[in-house]
Amino acid sequence: MDASADEFSRHGYAGADPQRIAAHAGMTEGALYAHFPSKNTLAAVFTSDFDQIRRELPQGMGDSDPPLTNPHRVTAGFMHRMRTDIRFRAGLRLVCEEACTRGRSRR
Repeated sequence: MDASADEFSRHGYAGADPQRIAAHAGMTEGALYAHFPSKNTLAAVFTSDFDQIRRELPQGMGDSDPPLTNPHRVTAGFMHRMRTDIRFRAGLRLVCEEACTRGRSRR
C-alpha cells in the first residue's frame, strides 16, 4: 500500500504506473492485479481513507475555545498528516485531481 501511495502522491492518477508500483513493492504486476483488479480500485482505497481522515481532523474542537484555537488545531492536524502519512498525501492528491477534472468537464 505504501508503494502505491508513494506512486499516486508523486505522479497523480494518470501518471501512476502499476508496473512501477509492483516493482517498488517487490512483486509482479500480475500479483498486484490479483489484489487490486484495476488502478481505479487501488486509487479508491486512498480516496476512501482520505475521506475518513478528513472527518476525523475537526475532532477535539471545543465550543468554549478561543476563536482561533479550532482552526489552528484543524490546520496543525492536517499539516501533521501531510508530513507523516503517505497514504493521506496520496488520497489528497487523488481527491484534488478528481475535483479539478469534474470542474473542467462542467464548463
